[in-house]
Amino acid sequence: MATEIDEVYDAEAAMNQLGHTSKVVTERHYINRRLVVPDYRAATDRLAPRPETNEGPDPAL
Repeated sequence: MATEIDEVYDAEAAMNQLGHTSKVVTERHYINRRLVVPDYRAATDRLAPRPETNEGPDPAL
């Protein structure tokens, strides 16, 4: 419930709904944070390029 309230309103509204006295507790323990981050593969591939892949089986096997 806290996550849904946070998404529609904010963490303070979720805190009030749950009767918490600290928003930190609500955020840390009751609101699920989505782990969505930008795609950084272009930058990391420059440091360690991925090998070309073929559609067939791995010839090393």
